[in-house]
Amino acid sequence: MALLADSFATRRHTSVSAYQRRGTRTTVLGFLALYGLTALVTLGMLRGTPSPVTALWLVYLAGLVTCLVKPRYGLYLVVLFSLIGDWMMWPAYPFLKNFSSEESWFFLHNRLIVNPLETYLVSILIAWLAQDLARRRFSFRSGPIFGPLLVFVAFVSVMLGYGLARGGNANVALWEVRPIYHLALTFLLAANLIRTRQHVNSLLWTLLVAIAIRGLVGVIYVATVLEGSLAGQERIGSHAMSIFFDSIFVMTIGAFLFREHLQKRIWLVLLLPPIIFSFFANQRRASFIALALALLMIGLVLFVTKRQLFWRFVPLVLALSVLYLGVFWNSSHPLGLGARALRSMIGTADVRDIQSNQYRDLENTNVLYTIHQAPAGLGFGQKFYIITPLPDISFFVWWEYITHNAVLWLWMKGGIWTFVAGLTLMGMALCVGAQAIRTLPDGVLRNSALTFTLYLLMHFIYSYVDMAWESPSMVYVGVAMGVLSVLPLIAAAPEPGRPRRWPWSPAM
Repeated sequence: MALLADSFATRRHTSVSAYQRRGTRTTVLGFLALYGLTALVTLGMLRGTPSPVTALWLVYLAGLVTCLVKPRYGLYLVVLFSLIGDWMMWPAYPFLKNFSSEESWFFLHNRLIVNPLETYLVSILIAWLAQDLARRRFSFRSGPIFGPLLVFVAFVSVMLGYGLARGGNANVALWEVRPIYHLALTFLLAANLIRTRQHVNSLLWTLLVAIAIRGLVGVIYVATVLEGSLAGQERIGSHAMSIFFDSIFVMTIGAFLFREHLQKRIWLVLLLPPIIFSFFANQRRASFIALALALLMIGLVLFVTKRQLFWRFVPLVLALSVLYLGVFWNSSHPLGLGARALRSMIGTADVRDIQSNQYRDLENTNVLYTIHQAPAGLGFGQKFYIITPLPDISFFVWWEYITHNAVLWLWMKGGIWTFVAGLTLMGMALCVGAQAIRTLPDGVLRNSALTFTLYLLMHFIYSYVDMAWESPSMVYVGVAMGVLSVLPLIAAAPEPGRPRRWPWSPAM
């Protein structure tokens, strides 16, 4: 037994030369892969007419190599590419569309029902597991959110099989559940690849850059496609885009409250204008309500943790809010959207809001009827029951399968147990986030806890009124939950000291 223990102890220790050989081998393989990809793309350009799509393929393939060589950088790319593009402003944007989508720049074949996001996620997962196996050291981190997530995904999987067994539409069922699997994968990867304060900071920067670019695309879209006019436009992008913008507003406030580096605060302020413009241009009432609640939560955080700051700023913000509501209560200007959102809830809504509310009310009637008829769930891929005719929205192909109220939709499709599992998952994530906000020190970790927790809260609110189970949102939700799960571990780990200038210098 002693000899066996000694042999295992010996295997766990890797020499410096072995690490150097492994690093050299990884670098060489990475460069060879890049050279090979470059040769393939160059050959394709020589055989055909060069186009920007060829360059995009090169970017995609280089990113795929990055996922295999440096999994954490691959995770940053997943976040970046998932949040940059919007299907309304950028219909051909390929990262979230299947290789079978003819409108995508990456269309290959009608039978390829996977997308670039999924190739990245699987590549990162394989690379992470392979690298841990190569080191003979598998360090799995999950945290308190992992258990509820596992139960939730298990129920979703069971109801997917149930829906298909009852003759459900397999194509629709796949589109309904695949974002939930994206959530689970991004959670797993974020919890295990984000391990230091610097990693968290890099992730926040990635979110900021991605969403700022999305805001800039919104500005360009309004200036060019809409010719500078929002007349007759209900929105410029997807519903979830405005919640992404909300999270950057929260991140900016947190950077100042929790004293992040000055350089980061300056960049946050400089990148806000296109985000603010696109936020108002997208005209989503739910995003204003969600942001208002997030601001109330920030006020509560200040009251509990920074009482002096609370009395310095909150009364001023309340006074400005009352002034804003008074000026824009009856205004049709885009800047008055926040006031109109509140008015539609407690007062008289305008014609457009009334029509939108009526459709959702009729749809909810049908959803509730379906739940009463099938409390155990229809299963994914099944149409919901319609007892009250709905206005024509046939431009949305799956209007008989997917509803605006994403919370009740989960109960309707997954049944009571999937619904309870989903609520438990969200409740656990919010509790873990609240604990992190209260206990972590000021700086990037506390701001990340604030940003991710309030994003989850805002997304949950938004889910009551709009379709929320889509891949970009689920990638963000998965990353947020994954990081929140391991923030206490990151905070407890000692910060690495500054590296010595020369390897042979003695430690000070």
